[in-house]
Amino acid sequence: MKLDSNQTGCQITDQAGRRINLKTMPKRIISLAPSLTEIVYAMGADNLLCGVTEYCDYPPEARNKPWVGGYSTVDIGQIGKIQPDMILTGQIHLKAVIPQLEALGYPVLVLEPSTIEGLLVTIRIIGKCTGRQEAAEDLVRSLQRRAGFVTAKIGLLPTESRPKVYILHECETWKTFGSETIGDTLVHLAGGYNIGRDFGSYYPYPTKEAIKLKNPEIIIAETGYGDNPQEPLSVALNEPALAQVTARQTGQVFGIHSDLVSRAGPRMVDGLECLACLIHPELFPQKPSACRGKIYIAGVGPGSAEWVSPQVQNLVAKADILVGWEQDLKPVRSLIKNQKIFLQEARNYLEIPKQAAAEAQKNGGTVVVLKTGDPLVAPAGIHGIANTFGGLEIEVVPGISSVQMAAAKACLSLYDAAVITYHPLPHDGGKDLRKKRKRMLSALSWGLHLIVLTGVRQMPDDTALYLLGKGIAADSPVLICENLTYPNEKITACSLSEVAQRKFDWLSVMVIFNRYTSH
Repeated sequence: MKLDSNQTGCQITDQAGRRINLKTMPKRIISLAPSLTEIVYAMGADNLLCGVTEYCDYPPEARNKPWVGGYSTVDIGQIGKIQPDMILTGQIHLKAVIPQLEALGYPVLVLEPSTIEGLLVTIRIIGKCTGRQEAAEDLVRSLQRRAGFVTAKIGLLPTESRPKVYILHECETWKTFGSETIGDTLVHLAGGYNIGRDFGSYYPYPTKEAIKLKNPEIIIAETGYGDNPQEPLSVALNEPALAQVTARQTGQVFGIHSDLVSRAGPRMVDGLECLACLIHPELFPQKPSACRGKIYIAGVGPGSAEWVSPQVQNLVAKADILVGWEQDLKPVRSLIKNQKIFLQEARNYLEIPKQAAAEAQKNGGTVVVLKTGDPLVAPAGIHGIANTFGGLEIEVVPGISSVQMAAAKACLSLYDAAVITYHPLPHDGGKDLRKKRKRMLSALSWGLHLIVLTGVRQMPDDTALYLLGKGIAADSPVLICENLTYPNEKITACSLSEVAQRKFDWLSVMVIFNRYTSH
């Protein structure tokens, strides 16, 4: 890398040995590689990104940037509409794409490292071009420290302690990492011997018989891509031709997310840490977060599929594992293809999430726990749900709740209401029921309206009878919302005394207006 400042601006030698002159500091950047997009985000320069590829999916907010085609199928016309003043590309673009871009006058950098050292150079180049040198150096130091921790321990191992490792890169062809690839570099740094280098450079296609003869002691399958993210792991675990290799006999078959070992971005170091943990657990007993799996607790809306947010739709489509009750699965049924489903029922609803978490922790999978409505309105409380997954990274993705739908029907601000949920009630001798009923009275005394989620053990008429018995005015206005967003949705406006004399569906939301508060 060469970075010189002079009167004409900044002169850079990129990672293809090309010299590029930048007349001014770029303010509009397009990235044509997911790895480079990740680097730009990692150093806080994402405000400069005005275009990415459809494969730039990390961090998730990168999906919100304008698309300029695929990784190898670049849309030159779309780039022309954006008018960037710098374009970041990879080696794949050298022959066809870059000549077209340069003919249009765009400064183009080729950046594609295959080693961690090369990654650090890439980060420094992008840092210089974007004016984020300090952030780039902070990122470099962090990655160096983490990688150095792994390699220092591995460096003490004798050569014979390196187990033979096979990485399944593509399960249909059994393609693997040969020499001169990111995967080969990472396996070596993590203390293994990559048998893929015995089959050639770059990405060779060994036969299953050839793999069997090499007898790998560890098999690692890349997961997380395509319509069936866990298929490579399933193939590695069940291929009859490899049944007798040491890895299968000893249970040393694992999954690792493809992005960690195939993308030349900051997560290369995550991949190194994960591989080191899989190859030498005696040295690295604590799994890094990147390969422990991640849990999303996601709201799927009040019932109808049209109310499932785009973010939750994307999570469900890409999930390795889905957890939920049958009712939770219904709104996203069309998105379920090859995800493994852990179905909760009354007899096992607490145990099932733990089983899903254990599987995710072993192979670094993504678990999406589905909650009808909004998980933040769940009766168990978000902490109660999260505690089931102790030790795993958790992210809550809110959804539209029937509480919000009912408030909208009533033209009522949630700020002026108290939310009470009666489903489900625990079998605790009525202690929780009494507590929630007292809460209703307290809220009314504070001048708040009530939004009540009823349940099979606390129907709308039960709530009305209780409130009437406590002196709440019989003519208090009530809105009963049954089966919100479903085809049989029904909205009934009546008084509290009328509710006490009628039967409504258990899947109801009551809006009880406080007579002494304007609405």
